[in-house]
Amino acid sequence: EHHAGYSPEFAATLEAMAERLHQTQLAQLVEGMAPAEPLPEALLSLPPETVQLWYQMALQGHRDLYMAPSPRIGFEMTMLRMLAFLPDDGSGARAEPQAKPGMASAAAAAGRLADSSASQA
Repeated sequence: EHHAGYSPEFAATLEAMAERLHQTQLAQLVEGMAPAEPLPEALLSLPPETVQLWYQMALQGHRDLYMAPSPRIGFEMTMLRMLAFLPDDGSGARAEPQAKPGMASAAAAAGRLADSSASQA
């Protein structure tokens, strides 16, 4: 809702998110690879598998954006999907999304990613 109030270009925001996630993954996994501009610590602290998953979801969300009832709904569902499908913490227990450990910090990271990507788009 907050993001939609700015009349964003949802496709451009998802493209920028994919770029930021790519930069994040390079910084995490390629020794000596520093991003051109600083990345939020919340992104760098995400598990690498979460970065991969969110990158794939950003790409898929971008492809699906215009099949949704509206671009806003397509964008919102992509963001919600990123939060709903966090990697399993290994405990084997299937927790409800609101009870899943790390959900609040992941939600904050997703929000910061969307905000920083929107400002670049």
